[in-house]
Amino acid sequence: MRRVSLLVLVAAVAACGDDVAGRETISSREPAPAAAPTKQASASEVAVATLVRGRAIEEWIEDLRSEDDATKAAAEAALREAGDAAVPALLAWLFDEQYLFTEGDAVVRLLAERRDAAIPDVLARLESAAESKYPSKPMWLLEWIGESGGFGDRAPLVVNAMLRRLDDDDSVHLLGHCGAAAERAVPEIARLLTSRPDSDAALAALAALGPRAIAALPDLVAYIRARGERRPVHADYRCGAIQAIGCIGPAAESAWPTLVEFARGDDYFRRSAALQALGDLGVVNEEVVEAIVAAVRRDAGASVEGATRTAELLDVRTPELYAALAAAIEAVPYGGEATAELLVSRAPGDVLAAEQVARLLGADDWHYYTLEALRGAPSALAAVSCLLVERTRSADPNVRVRSLRALARLDDPGARTAGLALVHSAVKDERLWAIAALAEGGAPDAATLSALSNAVKDADAGVAHEALVALGKFGPAAA
Repeated sequence: MRRVSLLVLVAAVAACGDDVAGRETISSREPAPAAAPTKQASASEVAVATLVRGRAIEEWIEDLRSEDDATKAAAEAALREAGDAAVPALLAWLFDEQYLFTEGDAVVRLLAERRDAAIPDVLARLESAAESKYPSKPMWLLEWIGESGGFGDRAPLVVNAMLRRLDDDDSVHLLGHCGAAAERAVPEIARLLTSRPDSDAALAALAALGPRAIAALPDLVAYIRARGERRPVHADYRCGAIQAIGCIGPAAESAWPTLVEFARGDDYFRRSAALQALGDLGVVNEEVVEAIVAAVRRDAGASVEGATRTAELLDVRTPELYAALAAAIEAVPYGGEATAELLVSRAPGDVLAAEQVARLLGADDWHYYTLEALRGAPSALAAVSCLLVERTRSADPNVRVRSLRALARLDDPGARTAGLALVHSAVKDERLWAIAALAEGGAPDAATLSALSNAVKDADAGVAHEALVALGKFGPAAA
């Protein structure tokens, strides 16, 4: 494509008349009626529109290099006002060898906004890029446009150009930004899984195309199964293929047996990728649930976020899952926020989940995120509190102590009632936690003050000390 130079534009304007005042400027044109369809500026319109707000387009472009933010902002606004008329000059400036992309972010943004006018010229420059001092510029600009909103009506042109360059990974990757227009390219991309198995460009493109890549599903499954022994993580592309299957979504449900196989596997990274993909597919059956629970148990002490996310997406509700989640939380007392939130979210309607939460709260090494999740979920808090109050009446003293401890940590109103019932227990630990429970819940009533005052006289010095500390919380008068 021939470039329209500044001299050609000036000559074209001069031919329209010598009187500068008679030139038409962008800012003086009458706006088109709202109902009129937009169209790309013709060559003659581009030639006439060399002035914007009384200045040449090239001058505004140069202002983009100013160190003054106000000057740059005004220049960008003026060039945006110029619309398609500014595209030739913007491209000429950007592809001039003396300018690098680091100096042209604003120019690239403007070209991305005028993609319909810019893309044909950029593709033409791509064809002759080898002759340029900066051959990567056209592709870089296309990548920017693709990632900033796609190629719009010009997507078919981009697909055609990239299909002629499938030996280049950047071109393959770019097909993922071409949306529906790239659907016809899926078989060609899928073939690269065999011809270039150690390139992740095809996997990235198929993942970006999502459900439109369904035709590549058999190739992706074959690719996953055909790979040899596990390589170092950075060279193992099976995770990428598994993720691409997940991006296809429910249409790829036939791949679930393969994903379950990897979800049960020894490799943590593939296991996590397979679990996430199963969640994206939306397949729920006995084998999928077993794989999720097994992964939670296996990864307790490490990261169970992938399995947790999948269990949430698929709305898995089984006693085995709740027990596995609780075990994972116990293994990492100060981590696993998502795991705690999932378990707590099940508590209002599922007593088995509530029991696991209650057990966690009463443990010696209690879990911070479980407590925080409960405080943010009133219905779950109510369900767990009721369960804990009931358990303070258990025949097992260990259960009573754990329940009192949990109620005290929750600052629950039921804690004080349970504390009053157990503050005179024969079991020292019960008396200690009963005192802790009585100290919570705001201003004390007469019964609470009386119980604590009596506890100060406890035969055990430790209990008596805790009672005195609890009274001190309520002020000097109480103590």
